[in-house]
Amino acid sequence: MAASQMFLDPVCIVFVMSCCCPWLLVAAHPQCLDFLPPFSPASALMYCSQYSSFTCCSRVHDANVRAGVQSLEPSIANAPRPTRCGEMLKAVRCARCSPYASHVFSAESTGTASAVAGLCPDYCQEMVTACGMDLVQNISNNGNKSYASGGELCAALKPADADYCVPYVQNFTSRLADQSPAAAVGDLNCLCVKEVMSGLRNPVLAVHAGDASHRLFVGEQLGVVRAMLANGSIPAAPFVDLQDLVVTSAREGDERGLLGMAFHPNHSRNGLVFFHLNVRQNSAGQHGLFNRVLRFRVREDNPNMVNRSTSKTIIEVRQPYGNHNGGEIFFGVDDGYLYIFLGDGGSAGDPANNGLDRSTLLGSVLRIDVDADDDTPYLIPPSNPFTGANALPQVREEIFAYGMRNPWRCSQDIGDRRSNGTGRGRIFCGDVGQASFEEIDLIESGQNYGWRAWEGDMCYDAQQCKVVTDSRFPIHQYPHSVGKSVTGGYVYRGCLSPNLQGLYIYGDFVNGRMFSLEEVASAQKWKSTELCFGGSSSCNNGLTNLDAAKFILSFGQDESGEIYVLATNFAGPTSAGGKVYWLVDPARRGDPAECRDYFATPGNTTENEIPIHFVDGGNGPVDFDPSSTSGLSHSWTWIIVTPILLASLLS
Repeated sequence: MAASQMFLDPVCIVFVMSCCCPWLLVAAHPQCLDFLPPFSPASALMYCSQYSSFTCCSRVHDANVRAGVQSLEPSIANAPRPTRCGEMLKAVRCARCSPYASHVFSAESTGTASAVAGLCPDYCQEMVTACGMDLVQNISNNGNKSYASGGELCAALKPADADYCVPYVQNFTSRLADQSPAAAVGDLNCLCVKEVMSGLRNPVLAVHAGDASHRLFVGEQLGVVRAMLANGSIPAAPFVDLQDLVVTSAREGDERGLLGMAFHPNHSRNGLVFFHLNVRQNSAGQHGLFNRVLRFRVREDNPNMVNRSTSKTIIEVRQPYGNHNGGEIFFGVDDGYLYIFLGDGGSAGDPANNGLDRSTLLGSVLRIDVDADDDTPYLIPPSNPFTGANALPQVREEIFAYGMRNPWRCSQDIGDRRSNGTGRGRIFCGDVGQASFEEIDLIESGQNYGWRAWEGDMCYDAQQCKVVTDSRFPIHQYPHSVGKSVTGGYVYRGCLSPNLQGLYIYGDFVNGRMFSLEEVASAQKWKSTELCFGGSSSCNNGLTNLDAAKFILSFGQDESGEIYVLATNFAGPTSAGGKVYWLVDPARRGDPAECRDYFATPGNTTENEIPIHFVDGGNGPVDFDPSSTSGLSHSWTWIIVTPILLASLLS
């Protein structure tokens, strides 16, 4: 189907509010005590069952609430009305499982949760009668303060927002439960982001090692890569500094530099890591501009640093111009081969027709086997489309697909871990257009993606369109009235934002707009939806929006399948305005008890032990000072809030 028949449906789905339904005005923003959204539990809560449909409690926390109430049983037995007192105490303790727990405990407005859920005045008075003043004071941690009356005590126990008091808050929850959790909060609500790094110089990549270490490696265009460890800390020394090799400049829009990075599938055993960069001289000493893929090993005494002395050049390709370098590299999730994405060599209109010329590697997706001996740079996989019995004269056997203009950020779907790997292995690629269209392609073996005969599904070169009839058109394209430079992304396969599951997230570099692609298999179409970002009412207490990020440079994905947005306020390789944001759905998250498997690391096997990691003090992102000796700002005292941290419910 031609891409022009695809449809773009930019929407911003927001909470429905109606003067005819005043409870919706109150119940517009479910939020837990850790300031993250509620979730549908993997299994029904056994104790706080009124919150089983949509909750802030996993089964572990549900059991903890039960244990807490059971510890009060001796005091309850001596209460004026034991049965009623027990019922009321259970309702109060279970309020931490309410989808509105942050409001009930006055945490959203103050940043700190109160010791006990806010009580509606009449309910509090009844509780004082049923349980006695002493018991109510004790559970509220106000036992050291003397109150003249139950009325005075109850005044102290009112929540900051009187609409969110026990038991009336249960009315909102019951209405929420009458709908499906997704429908109740918006199938795809406006999103938020969590800033996790700042002060970066054009961050263009964020990748993981695939070794269950949950490290995230963030690379700057000028050639510096830093490792963020699973505990949120960032070593002062960079993972690697390739500035002496990398060609780039301070010029805004310079496309040269460090372009890609990939860890060998057996990195945990062999320590191999690969980089794709622009250099001024090839291995033979010839001057010019070249794309080079280099291989290194990490240091034996420190896996968070590359050993520069282990360098091996895998492949080099001369670039006739300074733009359209492509740059993505990754290893196939199933075949283990290295995929390399190259642009058409630059200038405008592909003057040398490199995209369609299979005698050159430019304008192509390459697939090579790097598991060769040290004297051999690489081998040709026997399943490549133009090798063996399918070899053709003047066609390079490294080519996996061709007809690309400037593939900027490509990725492979790791598949849905909840099913039998649905979608696994699909290669998505954003290919930057010439004058009319930006496109998203599904890359498949042997396919021709048409450039420069075709731009998207529109003929670009009339003469070539007559003979190039085998072009594979994009699964989606958008005109330059929507955006002017696509930045390819990733399929969301994490656990913490289930409403995003299976969506391909991508953006536009020039205007900072972001979109999702969803396959509509029954119609053989892909639906593109513009993503909106919430305001302070939904993105707060550490969550924010992308208003300050003007240019979307890249996307990243961590080992758990969570997605990161890499953006800057000035697209110059030496400007320190770059940031890394973790993408968060403020409406709904996954059950931490279920998500723990996504964050499994050696020694982390129990449901209640999802790591919670901090570094010294503060409450913000890591900030880098490029002018300092170490690259780290001397004033950084931050909490690094990683998805591993936020997978757990903070109590």
